[in-house]
Amino acid sequence: MSDIGHRGVDVGGPPPWAFVLVGALILGIVGLYGSSLLLGPAVLVVAVVPMIALTLAFGPMFRYWNSRHAIALAEEAGAVEPIQVWGKVTEAAGECPEGGTPRKGAEFALSQDDVWPHLCRHAREAVIATAAKMERGECIPDCPIWYHDAEHAFRIELHRERKPIHVELRGAA
Repeated sequence: MSDIGHRGVDVGGPPPWAFVLVGALILGIVGLYGSSLLLGPAVLVVAVVPMIALTLAFGPMFRYWNSRHAIALAEEAGAVEPIQVWGKVTEAAGECPEGGTPRKGAEFALSQDDVWPHLCRHAREAVIATAAKMERGECIPDCPIWYHDAEHAFRIELHRERKPIHVELRGAA
C-alpha cells in the first residue's frame, strides 16, 4: 500500500519500512507506558521523549510524500511544473451552483495561476489569493483557507514549498 498508481503510473508514497518503524515505535512506547505503571514515572518520560522526537522527525517526510501525491494528481489533470503550492480540502459542505464543488479529501496543486485538478471558481480564487499572500510573505507557508456562502462552504489546507517539487514517475505499467 505504499505506492499509489494513477492510470498505470507509479507516483510513490511512504516506503513500507516507514509503516513498520512507526508500528514498532508505537508498540515500544505502549510497552514503556505499561511498565511505567509498575516502575514509576521515570519510565514514562523515557517513552514520551522519543515519541516527540520521532513525531518531529517523521512530519517532514510524510508531508513530502503527500505533496508528491497531490502534484502527481495535478500533473495528470494538466498542470505544468514547477509547482510550489499544493493543498487538500479538509472540510466541504453544500454544492456550488457553478459546478466543481470541492470534495473532502480532494488534493490539488497550483500551476500557472490555476488550480489542477479544477475546483469551483470560489475555491480557485481563494487558493490563488492565498498563494499570492504566501509569495509576498504575508502569511505562513502552511496556511488554512476558510470560505462559506449561502450555497457551500469549505476549508482547505494550503502548503507552500521553499523550492519546487518535481515528481519522478517510476515506470509505467
